[in-house]
Amino acid sequence: MVLHGLEGSSQAKYVLGLLSEATARGWDGVAVNFRSCSGELNRLRRFYHSGETEDLNFVVSTLVARYPERPLALVGYSLGGNVLLKWLGERGEKAPDQVRGAVAVSVPYDLGVAAHRVDHGVGRVYGQVFLRTLKAKALAKAARFPGLVDPRVVRSLSSFAQFDEHVTAPIHGFAGARDYWMRSSSDGIRAKEGF
Repeated sequence: MVLHGLEGSSQAKYVLGLLSEATARGWDGVAVNFRSCSGELNRLRRFYHSGETEDLNFVVSTLVARYPERPLALVGYSLGGNVLLKWLGERGEKAPDQVRGAVAVSVPYDLGVAAHRVDHGVGRVYGQVFLRTLKAKALAKAARFPGLVDPRVVRSLSSFAQFDEHVTAPIHGFAGARDYWMRSSSDGIRAKEGF
């Protein structure tokens, strides 16, 4: 099973490449699209985020129920890696026996630090590309669910920290960006003050 990174999808080259390698070895493969990453906005008020593990749990549980005799290996890239590691930490020894291995690639373990890094220096160029698509999705959600977020505020956002404060946190029930970072980081370390 492959979990994509921030604003990726099951059609990302790195996902398709890994699935192609799995197929070449005779393995079955599945890629998960996080909510609103399939090319279509999901129908519920919420999006995906770095700490959302229930969707992963649903997919793993479904696969284990359908194919109880098959081993399962999971690979998460970036945001998907954080989701994977957080899910493994939450499940601990209660993780299904079918889960035989997991790999996390380029994981933003501490989301507060990661937000700071993509909001400053060279990371800002990288972060602005993602922020543009995230803002577009938030505006589409605002049109579908009036009052969910203030479109004027969304349009004015210029950093990941602001996006997490004004979009991610309120939509998903966090007290603010720091609360989101602290509760969603896979490393379990409290978000750093000032980020």
